[in-house]
Amino acid sequence: MEQKVCCFIGHRNIIVTKKLEETVYGVIEQLIVCCGVGVFLFGSKSQFDDLCRYVVSSLKEKFPFLKRVAYTARSEGCVLECERDMFLIWFVIFYERLKKIVKIFNNVIKSAKND
Repeated sequence: MEQKVCCFIGHRNIIVTKKLEETVYGVIEQLIVCCGVGVFLFGSKSQFDDLCRYVVSSLKEKFPFLKRVAYTARSEGCVLECERDMFLIWFVIFYERLKKIVKIFNNVIKSAKND
């Protein structure tokens, strides 16, 4: 079975509540169990990424095969114009893929609620 990859995109500043942490934990666990996700990508500039990294790290005890990949960002003010253009192309492609993933995930959630 092909190992799937999940990338987190979130707000820089969030208020972490117990409910948010439990929700993120449940969603990530569903991604692992139901969708076959085994690799998780994290950014370095958001508290949401930090929360997700914490949750995936705690789930690694239950699922030792998980891989965590951290991407660190260069200074936002120091991006070449050609890099910006490539980023915009990448973002459009990623956004289209993300829409498909969200649709699949919503179906998983609906299916789980019906069980």
